[in-house]
Amino acid sequence: MSSLQTPIIEYYSIYDVDVKEESCHKVELASHADGDLLKLLKKVAANTRTSSSKRQATFGLSSPVKLALEKVVNNESRELHSENIAKILLDAEVIYGKKMERLKKELKKGSLVITIFSMGSIRLLMLSKIDFEKFLEKDTLKSTLGLPEEKALLKSCLIEIEDNNMKDGILLADSNGAIARYWWDEFLKSNLTYTDKENTQKAFSTLEQAISKVKNDSPEDHRDLRNNLISYFKTSKSYDHEEMIERVIGNFEPQSTQVDMSSIRKKLESIPEKAKFDGNFEIDVKEVRAKAKKVYDLGNDIELTTRSGTDNIYNISKGEDNYVAVRVKTNNNEFKSIEL
Repeated sequence: MSSLQTPIIEYYSIYDVDVKEESCHKVELASHADGDLLKLLKKVAANTRTSSSKRQATFGLSSPVKLALEKVVNNESRELHSENIAKILLDAEVIYGKKMERLKKELKKGSLVITIFSMGSIRLLMLSKIDFEKFLEKDTLKSTLGLPEEKALLKSCLIEIEDNNMKDGILLADSNGAIARYWWDEFLKSNLTYTDKENTQKAFSTLEQAISKVKNDSPEDHRDLRNNLISYFKTSKSYDHEEMIERVIGNFEPQSTQVDMSSIRKKLESIPEKAKFDGNFEIDVKEVRAKAKKVYDLGNDIELTTRSGTDNIYNISKGEDNYVAVRVKTNNNEFKSIEL
């Protein structure tokens, strides 16, 4: 998208989806909130299209949501098919909600927004699950929905429309972290472009390679950046590209003046699209173990293998002698003791 122009709404419907009551019904947005809806659409569309923390997918050929959306796009009984989509979401959330209950968790409530709008020359279709606020309209005393100032968006699916046909690729986003499975699978019946395993492999390898270029200017800074990267992958359940950047380089202060952190940030920000992996996915722990493994040749027929970075490994020099020290939790009597 070349510019983020004010959206022009062609159509929208909002449905309150209540998992506890297992019901859904159409609701009206408060009359004064149309302007807020425009602002929200612009924000959501911009974030979903330009954010590096999104996921690519395609609809399955027999996806009920896809078939219904095609009718909505072509203005064929829009209200009927929009309601059907809301019912499909309700069914998916009821099933998922029961799974959450067994884990003593609760599915966050929200309303489904189905909207078609244009931003400049681009026509877009968006499904969003949004956390609206309910209140009474002052003049009519009718229960209506309003838009909260913060954290309104929960999930979104953005599709480009060309000549009244939906393009194949769809973009998914979730403000809670990794895209919830029920959203892309049970509800949308879509197929993720890249698996979690593929994403983990590609992301770690590509990021490690980008950081490796620092080694020429500062081996010490390269070591610390790689340790930060490994720590993020090892301690995070899901990958969020923007969060990763902040965790790895956000507060990093290089030891060498030759290391340009702003240049590194720009390079990392542009990686997902160029490297063909998603900016949001569930991290595959097995792949992290494999990718984080590194073997160091210490000479004298000794190799040191690490799987979690080198934060507990130290280089010590005394006179003409060099040593590698490993901080461990227990004493090991198999090695000689030495005082330095």
